[in-house]
Amino acid sequence: MRLRKIKSADKIIRLSLFTKIVLVTLCGLIISTVVVATVTISTGEKLYINTYNTSNQKIGDRIVDELKNLNYKAYNLMEEYGRSNNLKVYCTEYMPKTKRFYKRYSLQNELFRINNNYGVPMFNIFVIGNNKNYYTDNYIGVTSTTKDKIMEMGFYKQYKQNPSNTYHYITSGFNGYASSQPSIVITKGLEEPINNTFFGDMFISITEENYSSLYKKYMVRGNDVIILSKTGQVLSSSMKKYIGEERGDILTMVKESIKSSKYIRTQFDQKPYLLTARYIQNMDFYLVILSDTSIVSKVFLKSKYYIILLSGIIALLTCSIILIITKKTTSRLTKLVDTMEVATESNFKQKVPIEGGYEVRRLSAAYNQMVLELESYIDKLMEEQEQRRSAELSALQMQINPHFMYNTLASIKYLAWQGDNKAVDEMINAFIALLQNTISKTDEMVTVEEEINNLKNYAKINSMRYGEKIQVSYYIDDRALDLLIPKLLLQPIVENAFFHAFSNKENGDIKIFVSLLNDILTCEIIDNGDGINNKASNEKTSFKTYCKSIGLENTKQRLKLVYNDKASLSVQSTPNIGTSVKIVIAC
Repeated sequence: MRLRKIKSADKIIRLSLFTKIVLVTLCGLIISTVVVATVTISTGEKLYINTYNTSNQKIGDRIVDELKNLNYKAYNLMEEYGRSNNLKVYCTEYMPKTKRFYKRYSLQNELFRINNNYGVPMFNIFVIGNNKNYYTDNYIGVTSTTKDKIMEMGFYKQYKQNPSNTYHYITSGFNGYASSQPSIVITKGLEEPINNTFFGDMFISITEENYSSLYKKYMVRGNDVIILSKTGQVLSSSMKKYIGEERGDILTMVKESIKSSKYIRTQFDQKPYLLTARYIQNMDFYLVILSDTSIVSKVFLKSKYYIILLSGIIALLTCSIILIITKKTTSRLTKLVDTMEVATESNFKQKVPIEGGYEVRRLSAAYNQMVLELESYIDKLMEEQEQRRSAELSALQMQINPHFMYNTLASIKYLAWQGDNKAVDEMINAFIALLQNTISKTDEMVTVEEEINNLKNYAKINSMRYGEKIQVSYYIDDRALDLLIPKLLLQPIVENAFFHAFSNKENGDIKIFVSLLNDILTCEIIDNGDGINNKASNEKTSFKTYCKSIGLENTKQRLKLVYNDKASLSVQSTPNIGTSVKIVIAC
């Protein structure tokens, strides 16, 4: 009975484990599916809009070609008019009315031929000479006051300031069927080719309806086109209510789009639009293409539904597969856990038998391998700890040895015998402080500030003992004072400089640099002593003797134990110039 209860409890525990895994997996799957679907829809919409914008760019290229072609024909026609000598005479010489009518009639035949060769049926031409004579290719709607009305218009005054090939909007044309319709005027001064002087003004008016037909044939659903002058006036547009208006707001957005070389989002009549624009230099105006994003979004809406549906199907299939795999995996893992529990009750190092399915066999083998590696790791860790402790003891013994203590006490005795109580007091205080910081304190790590204080005490003792022939200077970065380093890291190097660097020199300097830059702590001790001879190994100050007998090898081992590969020690020396010992630690 009791055995049945235990088995029933085990089943509940196993079911709970399976349920938890399934719930976590399902939550992660649902979240991932939602995130992926959202990102996919967002990315897809951006990609669709970019593709749509690229299509608009191509449409814009075709529209520009149409407008440039028309402008090219208008320019050539104006150039031919400028080359007409009869037109020049008609526009510059003053003549009686009868002669003026006769001259206009004979001129009309010549200009009619030019119009047939270079003109376009939608062109309506009007010329005003310097002598106020005028000529038009269509006298319908033209009266005796038409010329004066033209000269009083605002665009005429703008044109006279700069008689170049420019475009303007007027509410009604000059002649022909355009005389009562909104029109676009192309202006240009008629210039004599030889002396480059203007003899008249030529105007080509095109009804806005005819001009807009050039780009309407390329427009697609949801697109609108605006032809905008450099001053912000709408010259032509598929949005008729904007024609002729001064739209500085559109001009600002156009300049922003051209500057950024991409489309911008904006609103017109409370509708969202994508705006792309380009400047057509030959015609000195902007071509603006607007795309209604609500229509673009509707087109992409079907794609959203497909993405959501596909994401749901993938999530459902994935969920089914995960349920099946999880069920099999948890049942085998439960058997393995039971085996491992039995093994750990008798002995931690007890290995589990390798049996069962492929996954269980791999896990069992991995567990046995982990036990072996754990044993090896513990043995290695104990050995490294012992080495680290030995290195620290060796460093302490090397720095504070009986020979140094004897010489220091002898120096104190000598100073006391001389009666120099002040020097004795200073030396004893420095010696006590050094002993407290090296022997009394058991901390393995000290701050840079504490290490520098130890060095100062040590240098003070040596200066009292041997005089002032060796000067010690400190250059410490304040930012490094609170950093922790191994105790007695720099003292062996300074001691080495005191006792070995100035065998052949009476005076010298020891400079201690500590800096912190980009989380790199650099400690460098530089002396200008005898230097190290790396060639003659039998000499007193050879490189091998310097590294082994003084304790640099011990310092390297301590750095390796504490920092692994994040610290390094290097020695550079030049005979008769000096030695530099640098320690670099990555904080």
